[in-house]
Amino acid sequence: VGQEGKVYAFDIQPEAIERSRSLLRQVNLEERVVFINDCHSKINLYVEGKPRFCMFNLGYLPGGDHSIKTDPIKVVQALDALNRIMTRGGIITIVLYPGHPGGEQEIATIRNHLTSLPQVKFEVSEVCFINQVNNPPRLMVIYKKGEYSSENQAANRNN
Repeated sequence: VGQEGKVYAFDIQPEAIERSRSLLRQVNLEERVVFINDCHSKINLYVEGKPRFCMFNLGYLPGGDHSIKTDPIKVVQALDALNRIMTRGGIITIVLYPGHPGGEQEIATIRNHLTSLPQVKFEVSEVCFINQVNNPPRLMVIYKKGEYSSENQAANRNN
């Protein structure tokens, strides 16, 4: 983030925002973060400039209501919005948890979307722990090589 960078923290649960705010307050970093109690799919309404890095941590709030979890369609909408505004050379990371109800479907939906991104504009990788038990998390990483708009996605799908 650097000395002048800014973090935009999205969550639909006020409890999650308050937990994060409290932790950041303890280390005097609260003023560097803009907390947004809204869906990440609306990122274009809040984020100024061209982000260089974005991190998604999907699933549900640990210790919270497990019925409140990320919606993979909203994640795809957020990714599309980010892909349009993110700077060339930008990176998006997504941590996914297959062990919760709906987790495997979430992974499938997001993987399906990411495989459709044109390779001339993006590099996408997936990391999984193959020797771990109990459904370990997965990491997907998107590197933006070129400018992108959703209109050119279909035309460039295989490039």
